[in-house]
Amino acid sequence: LISKYQTDKECPEDVILSKLPSSVIGALASLERYYNRLNRVFDPLYQVEIETEAIRNITVEKFRQITELNFPHDNLKKQFASAATILDMKRSSYQPSRTELKKLDRVGDEAADTLLVYVFKQPPLIVDQYLRRILYRHFIIDSPNSSRPLIEKAVNPFIKCHEDAHRLHARINEATILYCSPQNPNCTEC
Repeated sequence: LISKYQTDKECPEDVILSKLPSSVIGALASLERYYNRLNRVFDPLYQVEIETEAIRNITVEKFRQITELNFPHDNLKKQFASAATILDMKRSSYQPSRTELKKLDRVGDEAADTLLVYVFKQPPLIVDQYLRRILYRHFIIDSPNSSRPLIEKAVNPFIKCHEDAHRLHARINEATILYCSPQNPNCTEC
């Protein structure tokens, strides 16, 4: 798919996200996160300008047609509205706080931190299940359900800037996907 986009500079209209293997979607997401646009293969995707009103006005039926995913109608409409608000913030160079992002519908702790790192280039720690699992299995925290402040205390000294937060998150994702599955982890290779 990527090589076709590179040569044709266009996106085929019949690509259905749910038909792509999860490994392909995960690999593309990890590549984009890790290389942070240093890899020019993603440039055509970044050149697509989406208008916020188009996001707010997308119908649930159109979303289902594009993705073949079936989310509850009300939740999806709220998520579209939040996505449009976030895009408006980004385009106006506004730097929201974690608290402000969490006030948006369908944005919780992990989503707010992820948005701050990847969209707004801020350095918060993204505390997700992958990070919790790795810290627990390396005896840095006592429980995979340890509190956020405890995890931040253990990891935040290593995050000095946005790039540190970005790289840590990408590397944690990569290590978890390759070695640290919920059951039967490959600790020897890790």
